Amino acid sequence: MRVLLALVSLALLCGLNVFGAVLLEENYLDYGIISRVPRGLILSINKDVLFDENGVLLKISGLSFLDKIAKELGKIDNDIVIEGHGYSLEDSLMQAKNVEKYFIRYANINPEKLFAIGFGDFAPMTNAPKSRLDFVIIDYKE
Repeated sequence: MRVLLALVSLALLCGLNVFGAVLLEENYLDYGIISRVPRGLILSINKDVLFDENGVLLKISGLSFLDKIAKELGKIDNDIVIEGHGYSLEDSLMQAKNVEKYFIRYANINPEKLFAIGFGDFAPMTNAPKSRLDFVIIDYKE
């Protein structure tokens, strides 16, 4: 617990928010990016962190990351859009839906504040992995 508090403190001192602290704690700074956009905050994570080699099933090794993200998402009232990007339109939607189901089933996040959508490769983002999952926190304020 002390290590986690130290990491969160370090992340906040470095200008990262709590989601940046999760990336730091999980050693995923090279696999994720946080962006502020007019609609809120986007946490983009490379799909290789979360999904198996077939691309749609969640990896066991990615669940601790999802659990920590879910814990932080559960503390806020904002709506959250889970966006799948890359691969095919169907796969990206399935990935977003699988994360949404995980959050509802195992993290007890209110399903009314979650929305999953797949974009395939139709919505590229500068400085983010092409094959990624975005957690968009609508109207996020720190």
